[in-house]
Amino acid sequence: MRIKRLKRLRLTKKKTVHAIGELYKLVRYSSGIAASICIFIMVCTIVPDSIGRYFFSRPIYGTLELNTLLMSAIVFLSLAWTQSQRGHVRVEVLISRVRPTLHGIFNIICWTLGFVLFLAITIGGTQEAIRSVMIGENLWGVEKFPLWPGKILAAFGSGLLCVQFLIDIGAEAIGIFSHKATENEAARETEGRKE
Repeated sequence: MRIKRLKRLRLTKKKTVHAIGELYKLVRYSSGIAASICIFIMVCTIVPDSIGRYFFSRPIYGTLELNTLLMSAIVFLSLAWTQSQRGHVRVEVLISRVRPTLHGIFNIICWTLGFVLFLAITIGGTQEAIRSVMIGENLWGVEKFPLWPGKILAAFGSGLLCVQFLIDIGAEAIGIFSHKATENEAARETEGRKE
């Protein structure tokens, strides 16, 4: 009876972890799509504003303020998705010349440093977003424009990137240990054949 209960509990935990993983993937993907939509909106506002400004001396009011918010969304909402696709710029002069295990260790070190940096950005950004919402912070231009949505998006995007770093670090560590286990098994088999 107890064994069946433990098996059901393990199965439930696996399903829960799988569901959380799928939910995270959906949020990460949706954030990337939202960043892409923001790029489209930015283009759709900048082009008419530029045409109006230079050909008719009539800019579209609020374009600068809107694009400030959109820039924050574009940069921060796309970070986690880009990391999941290994799309960030990296220099592999040293890493490309080492064994796969050492390559994985370098990845873990880099991602850990990235995690620490973006955790600090997430914590500071969250505190700043809360303060901004509480005081109703605005950008004063031609029109009053709220700044707090951009700060919330920056904190949210940084938090998603932190989660992605943790997932990548865990996956890389599992890969390293399973690779070492495979190497040890191969070495044991080779020794067994020699005897």
